[in-house]
Amino acid sequence: MLIEKVIDYYTELGKKTPGNPFRLSNSGRCARALAYQRFPTAFKAEPMSARVLMILEEGKRVDKWLKEEFRKHCTKEWGREEKEFYIVVDGVKIYGHADGVPTLERYGPTVAELKSMSNFGFRNALQGKTDYSYRCQLNSYVVGGGLNNALWVCYRKETSHLLELFCSKKIAKVETRILTPSGGWLQFAPETPIEDEEWQRAEVTHPFDPNLHQEVIERFHQVIRSTPTKLPEREYGPRLVCEKCEGKGFYLTEKRQIKKACTACNETGKVLEPSLGFPCSHCRFKRYCWPQAKLKYEGKKPLWIVPREAVKDVPIAHIHEELNLQEPQGPMKNPGSETSNEAEVELF
Repeated sequence: MLIEKVIDYYTELGKKTPGNPFRLSNSGRCARALAYQRFPTAFKAEPMSARVLMILEEGKRVDKWLKEEFRKHCTKEWGREEKEFYIVVDGVKIYGHADGVPTLERYGPTVAELKSMSNFGFRNALQGKTDYSYRCQLNSYVVGGGLNNALWVCYRKETSHLLELFCSKKIAKVETRILTPSGGWLQFAPETPIEDEEWQRAEVTHPFDPNLHQEVIERFHQVIRSTPTKLPEREYGPRLVCEKCEGKGFYLTEKRQIKKACTACNETGKVLEPSLGFPCSHCRFKRYCWPQAKLKYEGKKPLWIVPREAVKDVPIAHIHEELNLQEPQGPMKNPGSETSNEAEVELF
């Protein structure tokens, strides 16, 4: 019938080789994946599925629609569109682009990006649990734009809720507030019970973290210095220690602190069947990192299972695990790094 030709088109599109890895949108991606992408002759990317490409296409259309709305209703504030900027690492220009450069009351000119999000990603952002790669990108936009601020306007695809994710050198800590139907602002905490019908938009503020940006610089530095035979360490990989009991084989109940045997790992403290989580499970280069991974289904859920012996001696940086600290902390050094680089910044 009709949809067959549409899916065929996106299937062919998905066979294209990934583009330039040196983009600020890749600020928080795994350094090893970026290195694979840098050498397309040595490392062939898996095709992207038609469904994934159609999800990306939907995001582009939401982006275009929101721009139209801002042009109509925020004429004075919205400002310039599609402005490019870059940072320089080891002589390589790493570009990003702003969907807009609005001038915000109290904060002034701001690099703005429009994003559509799933329920899961949006809910985490609302709770101040912004994904590591998103926070890296936000910080990079603050620096690359030569400004003090970066703003992401996030659109929740399933319910049309809107959230403004704001990162600034003028912000001290992570905070969330929501606008209720009565017109009042409510301070929001992760434990706050709230239904979708009880609010329409929210604001989440994040402090600029200079240490996080140094991780971005170090990541690109490693990719620039890489070769097909000398690659950066993996930043993600299968878990070997049971998360429920933290490797102890038991856990304490929340209220009464009663010791309970951990059934998730059969009291071993180990993950019985290590598997690839996100982003490894969606990575187009996973067969090079984890050639022993086998696809199986747990009900309808696809899982990439990796034998324990294939994982236990593989170094994994896990630099992303320091999540959403309320205030900037000391710098985190990527294992294997021997040098540090200052990034030069090209202003608008």
